[in-house]
Amino acid sequence: MVVTKSKVWLSILLLQYSYIVCQNRIDVAHLNVKLSMGETKDYFYAFEKGDTIVLNFKMMKGKHFKNVEVYDSNKSKKFSKFNASAISSKKIYALKRGVYQFRFYSEGLFNRVADVNIQRIPANNQLKHFNTNWKWKKKIDTSLVHYTVDSLIGYKMISFKEEVRELKRKEIKEIKIIDKVQRVHSFYNKHRSKTYLKIDLPELTNDQFTEENLIAWSYWIGVGQESKKAYDDNVKAVEKLISNAANTYFQTPLAGIALGAISNLTVPSTGEDVEYYFVRGFNNISNFLNGNQFYLFDRGKGISAYGRNDKQKSGTFYIGLSNDNLTRGIDVNVKIIAVKEIKIYKNIIYDRTRKEPEYLTLDKTRLKLTETKIRVPVD
Repeated sequence: MVVTKSKVWLSILLLQYSYIVCQNRIDVAHLNVKLSMGETKDYFYAFEKGDTIVLNFKMMKGKHFKNVEVYDSNKSKKFSKFNASAISSKKIYALKRGVYQFRFYSEGLFNRVADVNIQRIPANNQLKHFNTNWKWKKKIDTSLVHYTVDSLIGYKMISFKEEVRELKRKEIKEIKIIDKVQRVHSFYNKHRSKTYLKIDLPELTNDQFTEENLIAWSYWIGVGQESKKAYDDNVKAVEKLISNAANTYFQTPLAGIALGAISNLTVPSTGEDVEYYFVRGFNNISNFLNGNQFYLFDRGKGISAYGRNDKQKSGTFYIGLSNDNLTRGIDVNVKIIAVKEIKIYKNIIYDRTRKEPEYLTLDKTRLKLTETKIRVPVD
């Protein structure tokens, strides 16, 4: 009988295959894997280099799992089965020692159950007692990180021009709002015994170079020649005060009242009197003239009266005058002075210098340690 070389090799291969098949398979895990919709489960087992992993899989409930996959310790996929309903003795060769991952995924609407049996065939008898459990091991990786840092090397002086808005001057200005003699008829006269005056406070300028502020306004309301004489006496007293004090910043008695520099003025003690009312809005002054209810913000009665207001600084108001004398009309002198502060600014350009730091950018390197956890065989 002639034995060819090819027949010898075939016999050797058959013997090796027969040896592997006949080797005892060692159970690693017998799993009952239950998955709900969209659920993934992972199982990990250690294998020795040269092991043959044997995977058996069978659906017990449901049609199939969407995926059954096996990965080695390097996350390299060693096996994949799509829409797996059964896997019979699938052999996977372990090229190196490590922990293998068995992944099962389902996307079915209902819960699914599979019976999974994982076995190993050791490369030789000395390895049949290999421990397939695993543990966590800390792994520290090192890497170089490049970065830059700015290092201060000195300072330099920078010249520049700066435009500054500065106050050039400040002044006080008196503004005559009204100086008028108003006739108010008697009660039994054919004309009304009430009248009014309209008062417009000055508009103020506010722009880049001018700022105006109404400090206050003051009034004098007096009847007849007695009142005129009293006011003239006040003017003379203020002129005397101004001549004796070089730093006086008002020119008239009412301006002194508005600024708070004068607290008292001379008033007559005899003569006819007048009732006066300060009101806002033409509706109120109309009600005053017609004897109806109206709203006011100040009032008084006398031969002469004066006062100060720093609340209303803009707009229009009215002064209502009323004569309660039955047969005699009166002439009422109404004076109002407003005092405003004016600030005048100008832009001035200055030559400036500032100190700025100088930096040198340096390239540097530092060691970075990254700690991770990996699965490794217990033994």
